[in-house]
Amino acid sequence: MLTQEQKTIFGKPSYYISFLAVALPSRSAPTFCELPVASMIIAEGFVTQSWFQNKI
Repeated sequence: MLTQEQKTIFGKPSYYISFLAVALPSRSAPTFCELPVASMIIAEGFVTQSWFQNKI
């Protein structure tokens, strides 16, 4: 069970990920969903590093 704080933190990203996943073709949606979730968990992947470099 999520606390109210966890619901607030996970609410916005999950809304946008779900919204964009529906807009994508069905074969691309799983890959798209994996990218943001993996980037939140692991900070060492090549996709995550490229996102961090673009923001700095």
